[in-house]
Amino acid sequence: MRRLVTLSVPVLVAAVALPAGAAPVATSRVAAVRFAAPTADGDRLELDVRATVHGSAEQLAVSVTRCAATCAQPRVFAGALPAGSLVVDGQRATARLDAAIGGVALRVTWSPDTGTGVVVGGIQGGGSDTDSGFTTYRGDPAVTTVLLGDGSCRGTGSVGDEVDVATSDAGDATTAPLSRLRLRDVGAPTCGG
Repeated sequence: MRRLVTLSVPVLVAAVALPAGAAPVATSRVAAVRFAAPTADGDRLELDVRATVHGSAEQLAVSVTRCAATCAQPRVFAGALPAGSLVVDGQRATARLDAAIGGVALRVTWSPDTGTGVVVGGIQGGGSDTDSGFTTYRGDPAVTTVLLGDGSCRGTGSVGDEVDVATSDAGDATTAPLSRLRLRDVGAPTCGG
């Protein structure tokens, strides 16, 4: 039986920890997937893709980690998606993303996983007295199909709800615009590895 995890406790904790002038809580529907792709120079890129619908806005965040003998620190790229690029079901672990990232066509489909379980991203965040943010995530497991360029793979991901509380509209200075992401000469993706 699927165990439900409530978001009320993490949200309450986040709300209590924030100053009185904190920005309102933002809730979003999120589809997430991880996969890897080889590069022409023999390295491996690990990509963590999070597609988000908040009201009528569609956003994409891509965390890219380059790995050779060791893995470098991830770089995060984020930006708005063109209207209609993302469809996320409001109740089920079903979603579809059609986008170009780094000059390469990306299509991801999510469908409900028939197994049991839940994906929980515990409360995370922090910051200074005037610039803080907290995020928590609860998602249902999904089976994914990733098409990157001419290659494809099947794996797992999740579709669920995310709650963000932030005290600043300045954004995350460590996140680069999605338009700066470049994926050159990447091979077929590998899911689940």
